[in-house]
Amino acid sequence: MTARLFLLTVVGIIPVMIVPGWPTGLLVAGTIVALAVGDFFLVPPPKLVDVQRTPGPMVRLGDPTHSTLTLANGSSRRLRLEVRDAWAPSAGARRTRSRHVLAPGQSAEVRTDLDPVRRGALPADKVTVRSRSALGLIARQSSLDVPAVIRVLPPFVSRRELPSKT
Repeated sequence: MTARLFLLTVVGIIPVMIVPGWPTGLLVAGTIVALAVGDFFLVPPPKLVDVQRTPGPMVRLGDPTHSTLTLANGSSRRLRLEVRDAWAPSAGARRTRSRHVLAPGQSAEVRTDLDPVRRGALPADKVTVRSRSALGLIARQSSLDVPAVIRVLPPFVSRRELPSKT
């Protein structure tokens, strides 16, 4: 359920307050339930999205890197998506959430900037895809395993002390 369904329910209280009684309450509740059930069947499943993750280059500790998430609509329906690209906390991911509207056959790329705070292999977590219908009353969500690892090497602090070769 989404905030729109909650707001529709709050707005549905107004007719019940104007014309109090069981028939009005049942009519409003029935209308809201019918809209929500109808909207549920209009929501495309989020598994229709093809997701690929491309980790950035190997970096030294203290240097930033990035990861690219490619979303492709392999269905014949328009997809309204909210995507969360999750990483381990030590990867220092920023701006992990994004929204997209993908037409059939269309794709989009999402870049997630990473500022690692420890060295080693930092694994990516799941990609969560939430799909909404045109009404936006109900959303369907799926978390997908899209494996990736960024490698963070120890810092090379002595490079400033090395003479440059000319």
